[in-house]
Amino acid sequence: MCWAPASALPAPLSRIGRQTFSYDHIQDHISIPMITLYEPGHDTGITYYKPFEVKAPAMDYRITNIRDFNIENQNGLEVETRHLAVYPGKYAHVSIGMFIHEGDWRPALGRMLGLSPDYFKVHTNNPASIDGPMVCGVFDARSPLTQPVVDKLKALDFTWEEVHAYFPCYGCYQPDEEEWWSVLKMEIPEGAVKVSRKTIHEHIRLLKKNGVKAYIYWQPGECFEPFAREKFKDCMVVDKDGSSINGWMNCVFMNYDTGTRWGRYILDQAFRLVDEYPEADGLFLDNLVYRFCDFSRQDGLTALQNRPCSKLTFAYDDILAKLTDEMHSRGKGIMCNGALNIELARFVDSIMGETDPSLLGYLQYLSINKPLVLLDYDISESAMWPCLLAGAFPALNMPKGTGDGHSFKEKEDIFRIYLPLLQPLKGRRWVLSAHPLVLPKQVKGNIFSLADGSYAVTMLPVSGSVRSPEGLKDFDIVLNLDKDICKSLKHAVSLRADDCSTNYLPVTLQDDGLHVRVDWHRTAATVVVSAEKIDTGEWTRFWSGN
Repeated sequence: MCWAPASALPAPLSRIGRQTFSYDHIQDHISIPMITLYEPGHDTGITYYKPFEVKAPAMDYRITNIRDFNIENQNGLEVETRHLAVYPGKYAHVSIGMFIHEGDWRPALGRMLGLSPDYFKVHTNNPASIDGPMVCGVFDARSPLTQPVVDKLKALDFTWEEVHAYFPCYGCYQPDEEEWWSVLKMEIPEGAVKVSRKTIHEHIRLLKKNGVKAYIYWQPGECFEPFAREKFKDCMVVDKDGSSINGWMNCVFMNYDTGTRWGRYILDQAFRLVDEYPEADGLFLDNLVYRFCDFSRQDGLTALQNRPCSKLTFAYDDILAKLTDEMHSRGKGIMCNGALNIELARFVDSIMGETDPSLLGYLQYLSINKPLVLLDYDISESAMWPCLLAGAFPALNMPKGTGDGHSFKEKEDIFRIYLPLLQPLKGRRWVLSAHPLVLPKQVKGNIFSLADGSYAVTMLPVSGSVRSPEGLKDFDIVLNLDKDICKSLKHAVSLRADDCSTNYLPVTLQDDGLHVRVDWHRTAATVVVSAEKIDTGEWTRFWSGN
């Protein structure tokens, strides 16, 4: 078997064939520089990894076919570090580590957590307080934030808002003017509104008064092109042909290394934001994914096509270190959209995947101890399934409407069906011991430890029609945990999406672990196992519409 922190794994080596997993590229991207090969039948495995503190512009873990002597079509592994700059009198530095473990991928990930715990931690004493559905809120004439809208957000347990589109243009987040047109004037003119510090304060205070946290949008990587050319032309990212690199609408990419004027300016913008809006809970850092190379500068590490350059991935290090030190010293948090890899994820407290549910395939491994949300624009039922497997919550863009809250209706039903299955997962952590969960072959799932000592198992069908009427009946799931933990767990309850029901399940301790007897499974379910009798009222209230 082969596992790496990417989508659609683990998988048999025979099915993978010749494949490269890249710690750099988006295609076949892995979020942590590691690959695990293991044999469950012999309960043995080996993991190869790059220590996180060693910088590498790009790495490939390549499954190959070995044809040598009498060995035919056997799989092998190559590890390659790419794009290294070499200077006279200066060596390029590469590093690879390895360790052996049980025949499972979970202890490999657990070992990486143990080696570098700071890269996975949340910088708050109460992760559950920022764990839950989020909404992308914008200053948009078509979707004003009103009390009825906030009431609807609270009724669906929305925990926080990304406060977006309050600024006049990308790159200017704290303008000197008293009032300005929102950035939508350039993007979606019919949505443009006049914004001021007063209206931003009112927006944030309305959220906070109703128990919804507010994180103000900021990002260092893109700037409105006319603004960039007028004030920071020397800081624009230069491609290998000498041109600038275009970003979002009318924007160009900037080099945000704090050695540049732009880097110092945009960091100051972040500090000015939290000075101006102390009632906000922190910042929302957009697009923590940039990996372009700037050929107008050199970082001493990177060369592409034999030309020294500066990689934007490394430019994050200093600016985010300074930002997070200041933010966390003030008791503020940082949420982000995407995180290219573990070396960037260490700076943030929560991660969002945008538009594509498959992104959770690699983001989930950065979030084994952190909140994770999926902003799927369609809010389809199929987007809820990867949320269950990853322990993530759904998110949505603020619906367009009159501001009376009724425009939520098209999204509300799917939220109400799945929120009871997700609610127990607030503050969850992935279980990373070997073979902690045994499921029937027709079922896939995950297991999480909860803050109160309970455990949650999420389950989906492996294949076939998720609405097949017969489902799967009378089967055991087995929790293979520490013996003392298994002895303490005496109660179990299932929460099912297909018929919006709960059912208390029998629990028996056997030689191979704790058996929980599931009476029926068809679409999606969460099973909570606890030492104490479980009250589901706080979770199932969404089914009743309360």
